[in-house]
Amino acid sequence: MLDVIGTNYRDSEVIAAHRAKPERKIVGTENRHDRDGWLAVRDNPEYSGHFLWTGVDYLGESRRWPVIASGSG
Repeated sequence: MLDVIGTNYRDSEVIAAHRAKPERKIVGTENRHDRDGWLAVRDNPEYSGHFLWTGVDYLGESRRWPVIASGSG
């Protein structure tokens, strides 16, 4: 059985979870656009990558249409 874990914005926690159980595969499911985020992936080969939001026309996250709960983008 393959154990894959991912987190949003919690690089150190997912890396610690891998160290506690090295057979786990880890991935960032939503990450920051900063140097620390890139270094976490670069310096930890078990970290298979991370996801960055790049949408130009992104209106935010809605809890119900058309209300915008998080108006970033």
